[in-house]
Amino acid sequence: MRRDFADWRRENMLALAAVGTILSGAMVLIGAIGTWYRTESWTPTAILEWLGDYDIWALVIGLALFGVSSYQFWLVRWYMNRFEELIAVSSKAQFQRDWTELQQMSRYQLPGNYWKRALKAGRRFGLK
Repeated sequence: MRRDFADWRRENMLALAAVGTILSGAMVLIGAIGTWYRTESWTPTAILEWLGDYDIWALVIGLALFGVSSYQFWLVRWYMNRFEELIAVSSKAQFQRDWTELQQMSRYQLPGNYWKRALKAGRRFGLK
């Protein structure tokens, strides 16, 4: 069960980071509204009543989660872009220099289809 969840999380890491960023952004917004604009007529009163005096904690926890999830989103996108740069080279010597980085990145930081693409590119250049 734990292995299945880890595999699922790895295959959906970009979507999870995007959803986490959106949800934590909404949490920051609600926390900020509850902290500084609670008395305004346009505030979501049902949500703020449910939070009570804990709106500041929604803001603090939301900021922490937003930082983590947005960093994760950026990191996955960076790995994807870096992978595309490494795999697009036409020089065998350059590909061999970057082969270890490509393997590590595609095996551990990206979804499984990137590992398959790395192996295919390695066979194209005669690597195992």
